[in-house]
Amino acid sequence: IIENTTIRDYALLVVIGNYEDTSVKVLKLPEKEVIDKYTVGKMEYRITKLPNATFFKVITSRPATVLLMGGAAIDTWPSNKTHKLWPRRRAISMFTTSTNGGYIGKEFIFLATTELPVGRVDIYALEDSKVTIYDRQNRIVKKLEVKANEFKSVFLKSYEIYRVVSTGNIMVQVIDENREPDTLIYPSATGGFIGTRFYGIGVVPEEWLPLEEMAFIVTGIENFKLTVVDLKYKTTILEKEFKAGRLNKLKLESYCIGVESDKPILLMYVGFALSKKVVFLGLRGGEEAYIYVPEGEAYIFSAYEDTIVTVDGVQHYLGRDSYMLLPRGLHRIGADKTVLIEMVKYGNLRTSVFRKIWEFPYTAGFEAFGMIIPPIQGIEKSYDITLKPLRAEFPWKYILILAIVIVAIAVFIIIKRTRKQVK
Repeated sequence: IIENTTIRDYALLVVIGNYEDTSVKVLKLPEKEVIDKYTVGKMEYRITKLPNATFFKVITSRPATVLLMGGAAIDTWPSNKTHKLWPRRRAISMFTTSTNGGYIGKEFIFLATTELPVGRVDIYALEDSKVTIYDRQNRIVKKLEVKANEFKSVFLKSYEIYRVVSTGNIMVQVIDENREPDTLIYPSATGGFIGTRFYGIGVVPEEWLPLEEMAFIVTGIENFKLTVVDLKYKTTILEKEFKAGRLNKLKLESYCIGVESDKPILLMYVGFALSKKVVFLGLRGGEEAYIYVPEGEAYIFSAYEDTIVTVDGVQHYLGRDSYMLLPRGLHRIGADKTVLIEMVKYGNLRTSVFRKIWEFPYTAGFEAFGMIIPPIQGIEKSYDITLKPLRAEFPWKYILILAIVIVAIAVFIIIKRTRKQVK
């Protein structure tokens, strides 16, 4: 059953300037026809309406925040008007890119895609950091300090543009508090998407539903040992070894998690059967990964000439600005040059659970979607950061010192009492 006022034949491409005088060009692929061209300043934005099924490319003179979003639940932005079915708009969980294009940095400019009127944004510290948050009028909204391997939540006005400045390297995630994280790719805290350290939202126990696909998924090219820490309570919730090339599904019950592996892995979360989402990830040149493509569509985009993409051992040659469709399921994918992958997850209504509920055809449309598109240069970016161990070493040194002090005090008291008795 479709409510006519929710039908959309377009999406919004929102470009937010990270620097002054940033020139932007939007091209339609494969024709490479220019469909929009403009200049934005720092914290300024422009919106381009893209018809459904448009393949496109964005070129900017300096790094910018590029957000693809749409659906009746959110596409009335930037007006204050909302759709009657979603008076508070939909919140969209996503990691934000920094002003250098990667997911790690000391300055971030982004649209807080939280539910009206305010919503949660999490800041994960890779280093001890002093963080200041500004609004578009350059007014200070919040100041906070975050220690390495810790996080702090702040609550910001919905669908407003903010600037986050930090003294140390951090990662920023916009949170949808009313839902589990939905389908989401976790960027690596070591750069790119394939790595050995990750931070992000977990799933609290009451949010798990008895549906078939809902799970964290972790995959690796090599056998790996995984450690997962609850960042809120600083406890280890999982420590386990996994085999290479397998689809490992996990239920990580935690408010926020830190994940560490001894070998490079890919971490993602696949939402419950009816969830719909658009997500992006990238592979650097020379990287390989086992990537799970859920129900829906997935495309791999080449930014360079003569790119060799290998899918399950079969080589495909892609030219600059070209793309190919990826099949559903788990696949070993690699490329000799950096590529971008887009996944469009549909609601999966063929599970045994939903066959029992619905005996008639059902249309699962996108009431809302949104995700920042990482630039090729941001995926390629490397960082000179020394990450602290995710699990703090047990403080035996301090316990020993404390024990010595306690013993010394006890001896002093005993001696003092003995002297009194002698007198």
